[in-house]
Amino acid sequence: MLQEIASNGFAVVSVDHPYDADIVEYPNGRTVLGVLANITTETEFVSALNGSSHLLSLDQVTILGHSLGGATAAQTMLVDNRFVGGINLDGRLWGPVVEKGLSCPFLLFGHTNHTQASESSWAIFWSHLRGWKLELELAQSEHYTFSDFPVLVDALSVSDEVRQFIQAARIGTIGGLRAKDVITSYTIATLQYFVYGHTSELLSGPSIAYPDVKIVN
Repeated sequence: MLQEIASNGFAVVSVDHPYDADIVEYPNGRTVLGVLANITTETEFVSALNGSSHLLSLDQVTILGHSLGGATAAQTMLVDNRFVGGINLDGRLWGPVVEKGLSCPFLLFGHTNHTQASESSWAIFWSHLRGWKLELELAQSEHYTFSDFPVLVDALSVSDEVRQFIQAARIGTIGGLRAKDVITSYTIATLQYFVYGHTSELLSGPSIAYPDVKIVN
């Protein structure tokens, strides 16, 4: 997905280190709780790289993440005002941002039946969002539909029994390539709105091309 975003003209920085896993526990029992601090440090690192050359436009920076990364995106926006918009891909929300909300635009994109009706943190957060906001639901999906897992499963030679088990427990039946197309298309449309103010029909109503996406709110 990040490659597709970059191919649409966005400079993409992917945070990929041990601390961005769901949970990091060392042999001595110590756990890492500093994901938010790491994210803000990454932003400062990019700013330092840019220097005086102005190769990157850092006045229109957005942040997105899946699962805990989505919660991190929201909380980071609360403590760092350099971000103009955020996207949470199917992550339960945590921390002060749930009650304090945000003024900047924000997208919530959940798997089947993961909406404000079933996720209290989303409902509370939604009521405290003061800017543009949108909630989407993806049909035939599960939590890890929003990762690379579905595409990898499609590419592997696994038995039908194993595939059905993985689909039911983790990735849904939408199919890897279809999920990638849908999620990427809506993510890019949202980023174009955040950064350039470009409106898209995908964000304003049902789409004939993407009937598997429901606008919840």
